[in-house]
Amino acid sequence: MTKEQLDIVLDELEAQFPGYYPNARWTAGTLTETITALNGSTYFDETNNKLYTFTTIWDTGVAITTNSPKIDPVNSDMWFDETLDLLHEYFVIWDAGESITDTIPVTPFPIGTKWFDESINTLYTAITADTWTGATELVIQDIQPQTPAVDEQWFDENTNLLYTCTVSDWDAGTPTDTITAVSGSTYFDETNNKFYTFTTVWDAGTVLPTSEISNPIDTNRWFDELLDLLFTYVDDAGWLELTQVAAIILANNENIYPDKTLQVNFDDTYELVYLRKGAYNSEGIFIEDRITTVLDYRLVTGIEMYRKERMKSAYKIGKQI
Repeated sequence: MTKEQLDIVLDELEAQFPGYYPNARWTAGTLTETITALNGSTYFDETNNKLYTFTTIWDTGVAITTNSPKIDPVNSDMWFDETLDLLHEYFVIWDAGESITDTIPVTPFPIGTKWFDESINTLYTAITADTWTGATELVIQDIQPQTPAVDEQWFDENTNLLYTCTVSDWDAGTPTDTITAVSGSTYFDETNNKFYTFTTVWDAGTVLPTSEISNPIDTNRWFDELLDLLFTYVDDAGWLELTQVAAIILANNENIYPDKTLQVNFDDTYELVYLRKGAYNSEGIFIEDRITTVLDYRLVTGIEMYRKERMKSAYKIGKQI
């Protein structure tokens, strides 16, 4: 058989056994979400309503509401706006504190003098100089309020400082990446060139090249950062029974080994031909005991098949090249 005839046989093999030869290729590419994972990076998982933060790895996530700002928020409370992809945080700012006494001042003192009665948590403010008659009284807390309004006050009994709230509001929101994390979800970290997959949690990630691989093998992958596409190399060439090949070449279905099975595989990635022999176990799984031939079929000038009874070899391998 000449090389040209071999090509015809291989074409027939592909027609009869699709996927065996030649079928090695890069996939068309799968559009994949990307995240830049730097220290402090965040993303919001819209499936589980969790905010994840990256330091050297992603943390386990913090559950955050996606509803409108809740009533009576406390400092550092957060909510996520899924429509605008904004992360909002509630913040409170207190002034530096005003030093006042916790005992009633004696005269003389000016209008506006204050003192705090710790026994009844009441703040007094003089409206007339040198007298507490008619002074305003305001009951305030002696611990910092969690949900203060602007101008609300509290008194720290340890430092004798009176604090006034100057800001109490939600911020304008921080644009935040989002990912839908369901089983099988993936994303590519363009900082560390890692590909992550989600099952019930995100895995540790697999480093992938960002340019096409030379001489790839089956399941190799690379990521195109310009198009956000994940490419996978598929070489699903499988092992064919030699009897199947012989049926095409010689119209001969005879199994060359009475108690063994001989198989051939065409590796179109490296243009190699493999032969192996072995047997099927009780579960129908092929167990090889030897790969008998590996050759570059570009160098093949002819293949000749022999019946075992015509061969001189004691091993009667059944194939000469």
